[in-house]
Amino acid sequence: MKRIFIILILGIVSCTDPNAGQLTDAQKALVDSLYNRDIDSIRTYYDSLCNYQHDSIFNIAVDSILEVRLREIEQLRSIE
Repeated sequence: MKRIFIILILGIVSCTDPNAGQLTDAQKALVDSLYNRDIDSIRTYYDSLCNYQHDSIFNIAVDSILEVRLREIEQLRSIE
């Protein structure tokens, strides 16, 4: 049973075109021109998202650090 399965798999794999995933020079040029045309607007969009998230994450981190430090101060005051 294992031999039949292996032979079947090898038969399927051997029937694929080895060049199926490769682009022609014209396709590569098209992809390159589309990328170069759209990269600036995409970069601007993701930069704005990054800045927004950075500010949010920074504020959360500061609040968290302040909370921890205030608890530490309270613990030190309770020891005295």
